[in-house]
Amino acid sequence: MGVRIGEYSGVASESLQFCFDALVKDSGLEPLALDIEVCLAGDGVRGDELDLSYLEIEEPGDRMNRIPLERKVLSENDRIAGDLRRAFQAHGILCLNFISSPGSGRLRCWSGLWRLSRREPASPC
Repeated sequence: MGVRIGEYSGVASESLQFCFDALVKDSGLEPLALDIEVCLAGDGVRGDELDLSYLEIEEPGDRMNRIPLERKVLSENDRIAGDLRRAFQAHGILCLNFISSPGSGRLRCWSGLWRLSRREPASPC
């Protein structure tokens, strides 16, 4: 099975490979292998892609048949995000999405933005 991961997708290829291997280990799916291609942004590639690119199936006579899939894994998420962006824009709402690891300073950043929007003096913490 082949997947394409954009460099800005937020998906760590090593983590994906680890989870895939753990999922198929000691199961009927164990012969399944994962081929991960990391795509760099540029030349029509946004860099946030996460696509199923192909599925290889073994046929009688040890012949492999590669079936191209070319399907976005997060296509439904993309559709919903587009609907939300249009709704926010239509109502003049600025929507920010902060995604980060625990302890990275997300709350501190939000607090600073809130103080700036209220024109309150910054606290020393």
